Amino acid sequence: MAVRRLPETPQREEIEEVLAVLCTNALKKWWILERGRSLLGLDCVRAHIGKDDSEDAYAIALRSYLQDAIARLESPQNRTILEVVLGVGDPQWDNRKWRSNTAEIRRTEAGRRFRESERIVTDGTIRKLHEPRAIGELSEIIWQDERVARAELPEPPPSD
Repeated sequence: MAVRRLPETPQREEIEEVLAVLCTNALKKWWILERGRSLLGLDCVRAHIGKDDSEDAYAIALRSYLQDAIARLESPQNRTILEVVLGVGDPQWDNRKWRSNTAEIRRTEAGRRFRESERIVTDGTIRKLHEPRAIGELSEIIWQDERVARAELPEPPPSD
């Protein structure tokens, strides 16, 4: 099935819902194609596509884009949660073996790294409290990027 450009910018809440679903199985290609397809049609994601326009290339482009977007999160704790849970960023997380772990294992690891040298945060607390906040921050970045990509907003000035 071909990946088509979305006809209009989705609402931020729609992006948030898809990201929450993707967190359950990480950024595996099959999971992206099954449950994250709407994100593949975003212009900000399509900008990461090379000459290959296969579905797999779109899934890889989404991973690449999300890695870049997560790196721009203000909260280092939110970055940690999403890198570990989605399986992007550091090579320790950005690999097929890590992404094949269950959501519980990935969230447990995120909880270990959430507060360095403090008490471990449980996987349930990560899932119910911290992950939704991190997804909210990320969805705002994606929504803004998409609006800029569609020229609905001016490009932000470069940060120093």
